[in-house]
Amino acid sequence: MRNSDGFQGLRLGRWWLSLCLTLGLLMSGCAQFVPVEPVEEENNPPYFDTNTIDPQTTEVTIPQTADPTGKVTFRISNIYDRDRRDTMYVNWFLGYRQFPQGSIRCQNIIPPLTTSVNQPTTSSVANEIVRKVDLTCIIDHSDPALQVGSAILLEMFIVDREPDTSQLLTASGTRTWPEKSKWIKYSWLLRVE
Repeated sequence: MRNSDGFQGLRLGRWWLSLCLTLGLLMSGCAQFVPVEPVEEENNPPYFDTNTIDPQTTEVTIPQTADPTGKVTFRISNIYDRDRRDTMYVNWFLGYRQFPQGSIRCQNIIPPLTTSVNQPTTSSVANEIVRKVDLTCIIDHSDPALQVGSAILLEMFIVDREPDTSQLLTASGTRTWPEKSKWIKYSWLLRVE
């Protein structure tokens, strides 16, 4: 019996010794825990299929003289983005350089994707998410920015962060977008007759 009691005590002594040495190392700073930095997710840019844009031509004639009460509808149907949690902000500017503060003609917000079955999206290729949308902007022939004999740009911007539309133009005349945002644009040149 003595041997087994002595052996049991020796085993407990080793355990306590190991525990004390480990705690001593931790407390002395020999073993340090390194804080884990959060990994920032890559932000992918949105893009679109130009086949889903209407009108397909990049130059559009506005027959203001012949049809002063007419309208032209501009449309995009599919927007692609790998980032399911991005909210897309679509802003349509008419004559942005000439009228920076008064150039917004249309705005659309596309919410982030959810797991909802009713959400109109399809995955066409691995990691490629198509957002089925029907975004339109209607420009009246009588819009004050349209002057007979002039040409003016209609620009559609899709941004994955909410822009401050009141301060998109810097003093040097360049656009500013939210930090870490990705964006894409499409333009039509409107010729007014």
